[in-house]
Amino acid sequence: MAKKSLQEIRTWKLEYQEIHYQTAIAFVNHLKKLSSKYNSNIIQISQKELYKDFVYPETLIYHWDWYGKNAKDSVGEPHECAVELGLIDINTSSKPYKYIIKENLDLILRPYQIEIAKRVKKSEKSVLIEAPTGSGKSVIASEIAKDEIAKGGIVLIVAPKVILLEQLQETFFTLEPQIIHGPKDYDRNHSVFISTLQTAHKRELGFEPSMIMIDEVHFGFSGKMIEMLLSNFNGRLIGLSATPYDQNSKPIEGFDEHINEYDLNYMFKYNYLVQPICYAPVKVDLSRITVQAGDYNQLELDQSFNTFEHIKQIVDNTQEFIKKQKASLIFCINISHAKAIAIAFNEVGIPTKAIHSELSKKEQDEIMKQYKNGEIKLLANPMMLTTGFDDPATDCIVLARATKSQNLYRQMVGRGLRLYENKTHAKIIDCAGVIDNLGLPTEPQKPNSMPLSKRVSLCPNCESDRVYRYKDSWRGLIKKCADCGYQEDIQQLGCECELCGAIHGSEANYIMKDESLYLKCSECNHETLVSSKSSAEELREIFSEKQIKEIQQKFTLAYIKYIFTKGSVDLPFREDVSKHIIAFQNYIAENIADFIDTNFKHIQNHYQPFTKSKENDPKEYESDWFAPWSFKTEGRLFGLELEARLLGTNIDTMKEELESVDDPFEALEIIHKLLSAKGENILASDQKELLHTQLKDSSIEDIYSMCTKRLKDIYLNNEPIEDILKFIPMIESVMK
Repeated sequence: MAKKSLQEIRTWKLEYQEIHYQTAIAFVNHLKKLSSKYNSNIIQISQKELYKDFVYPETLIYHWDWYGKNAKDSVGEPHECAVELGLIDINTSSKPYKYIIKENLDLILRPYQIEIAKRVKKSEKSVLIEAPTGSGKSVIASEIAKDEIAKGGIVLIVAPKVILLEQLQETFFTLEPQIIHGPKDYDRNHSVFISTLQTAHKRELGFEPSMIMIDEVHFGFSGKMIEMLLSNFNGRLIGLSATPYDQNSKPIEGFDEHINEYDLNYMFKYNYLVQPICYAPVKVDLSRITVQAGDYNQLELDQSFNTFEHIKQIVDNTQEFIKKQKASLIFCINISHAKAIAIAFNEVGIPTKAIHSELSKKEQDEIMKQYKNGEIKLLANPMMLTTGFDDPATDCIVLARATKSQNLYRQMVGRGLRLYENKTHAKIIDCAGVIDNLGLPTEPQKPNSMPLSKRVSLCPNCESDRVYRYKDSWRGLIKKCADCGYQEDIQQLGCECELCGAIHGSEANYIMKDESLYLKCSECNHETLVSSKSSAEELREIFSEKQIKEIQQKFTLAYIKYIFTKGSVDLPFREDVSKHIIAFQNYIAENIADFIDTNFKHIQNHYQPFTKSKENDPKEYESDWFAPWSFKTEGRLFGLELEARLLGTNIDTMKEELESVDDPFEALEIIHKLLSAKGENILASDQKELLHTQLKDSSIEDIYSMCTKRLKDIYLNNEPIEDILKFIPMIESVMK
């Protein structure tokens, strides 16, 4: 076994700890269900009955360690895991055993939280901690503060908004923090202090902190208040945020280390957050909206989209989603937009209220109370609830406000991803072009982000737009450039189901069908065409004739050079060898994409289509330069059957097939092969789509059979294949 790096060992250990933790949590939740029957936290039950309906977490079932051992066999019994983590006690003095569920289970740290706190402790530098909304950043901060206090330090925790003070005070309650806010005095000899940035930067605190922790550090970190707060500070700085990036989507400067491994995908993997299912039912044109200070101009957004027509479009396209979900937030452009949207949704029977800064604190609290107890189905807000809002029951986010800010986007989406009883997912309904602009919310933050459509179509190496997509059996979705050969895995493709509108990332089910790439939607099972540039014929359309000839020449010369080393000087000029070289050139033209970023040696020794093509050839062959039974190539690259097809000796067979088909697209496929064999033009993909549309929209009863017959005549009479596009309009005009 290869020696593992220190990083690999750490990763594996953390995975093991996560699985151990998940097993323990699954067992405690199972025990809680049983306790409801007993009306007690103490359950006396036999192990057989205890495990009767227990379900192991998926992360445990499908995880294997380096030695091929299933995690299910290596983490121990679930009740043992729960005991080790201090979640339960077991009284074994009587039989059956008594299982006691402990109180304050929420105080048990998750493995990644422990790992982050350990890394901060070990680092002794300024650290920027990035973790998604709902991942428990405050819990991590509390653990870091405990360690600093144990060393005799003093910790100042800074929040950007007053609304966060109460939440932080609750998180740090075991440390009895002193609140610095308003006229109320505080104990300056204490070890933990909590304040707003507005207060802390201008007030004489009366103590020297050894550590300053800034919650939601992305708020105004480059501003004057932060600068004043840190002007004479010589201790450690800890920043925490789900989106610690500046306006250019680069990590905030001023920190020695950035911890960012525990992203949304990590949280989904271990079931710490629910996954988003994204839809974009309303399309918007943002081309005329100017950008101001890194985001869309608010006034122009209001003028363009705070209209009766657009609000009606939002209501019409989202109300069915909202009715099916438990609690929904809609993010609006401004206060007037939030009010208008609230009125519109109430008119269609969805209880909605707008919450905003013009309301008193008492009014805001009352609306939040109504929302959390279910009286209000939808809460409309003008960006007020992006920070400090915490209602785990929220399972639907409607984006009615366009933004170019990746930070704001992820803060909005994060409000709906927290865990809650019977909550399996969160619906993200984009009515403002946010997903098209910034990609799926699970994409990693990228500097100078471009719109999704450009991101997936341009080569990052040479910026060519001649890029195609296909599915590799091992790597998954691949993006490859026809100009420079650069290829990369496609992450978070952002493909929309044409039937139900659900938007899928690269982890979705993509299938190859009819030599094209399709998305199979997990919501409705509909198959949506992603890319037709996966078949050999259509791929050739994005390669220039010059490029194909250059590649053919490169591989032909390499092949002839190889043959020279194996036989006599005249070997390449023998008729059977010459035919094989021509067949090889034809194969390159058919499968040009496979030859972009490889070399002759790899094709010769490892190219699977060539290896398989030799398996059916006879064991003996009269030529002295071909050994088809050998896995080592000693001359010929591929078998006789493939050579015959490439040389066009199967044309008669294809002509016979053409005579028997009665479907126009089957006929077109055969004609394309026949024309390609002769080097003649075929229909481009957009022309094929036009033909499909003409057939589908035609009201003529026998149009399919008529079109099939016309295709056959076109081929037999050597007419241009493009003439088929004139046929249906002509028939339609005649029969009107």
